[in-house]
Formats: sequence, C-alpha cells, structure tokens
Amino acid sequence: IATLPMSNPLGDYPTSASIEAQALANAIARRRGYHSAIMIGPKGEIKSDSANPIFTIKGYTLYSQTSNLASVERTLVERAAMKVGYGVQRMQLSALELESADEVLLGSYQGISPAAHIDNRPYMSIAAERIAAAMEQIYNSKK
Repeated sequence: IATLPMSNPLGDYPTSASIEAQALANAIARRRGYHSAIMIGPKGEIKSDSANPIFTIKGYTLYSQTSNLASVERTLVERAAMKVGYGVQRMQLSALELESADEVLLGSYQGISPAAHIDNRPYMSIAAERIAAAMEQIYNSKK
C-alpha cells in the first residue's frame, strides 16, 4: 500500500466522486508498484470514506477514523475489538498515526484485512486475526 497526497472529494460521503478518487489513487499506486493507496489530505490527515474505514492499533488500543456518517463496518470492527480486550478511540487519523502504529487494518463490507506494508514499512497482523475472529463470532450469533 502506498500513501498518496490526494483529497477525497465530498469528504465522508459515499459518492461516485469519492469512489472514483480512490480508484484513481489505486491506479497511481499500482503504476508505482503498490497494490493500493491510502489518500492523505493537505494537513496529513487520512482521507477514507465511511464504507471503507481505516484503523490503527497501537498497544492495546484500536484507533478508529472519525466520520460524520454512521458505518456498519466501523461499528462492527470497534465492537469486535472491545470483545477481545482492546480499547477503542475515535480520532482523525493522520500519516503520523500510520508511521507509529503496530498494525493497520483496512475495513470493507467483506470484513477487515491487515496492511502488510505501507510505503515499504512492515506491519504486524496479530490483532487483526483476533478481531476478525471476533467479528465472525458476532456475525454468527445474529443468525
């Protein structure tokens, strides 16, 4: 994954413009040899939409991106993190949080996946596996 200085139009709102901006960022990242991109705004803030939240883990705390919109994906990850003993804090994530994180998680309607590398920096995936298992338990208890 690469970080790219690029804004997501219309902020948190899941519009075709924000989807296309992410697609453009991903295309640029692929041309540079990366799989995908995380957009970084002009003040160093992470730009992601509510349907694809980004999380960082440092120690035993999961940091969740603040948003104006409700997100089923974000809520489920936060709930699962608390279930396995992590504290949860919402804040405006920035490139600095990525650099100091132990793990970075990428959310989507499919669940979460750990970021193995961002800008060639390696990350762990220990908490990601525990949180993903808790998410599955929460989902299965609703059936």
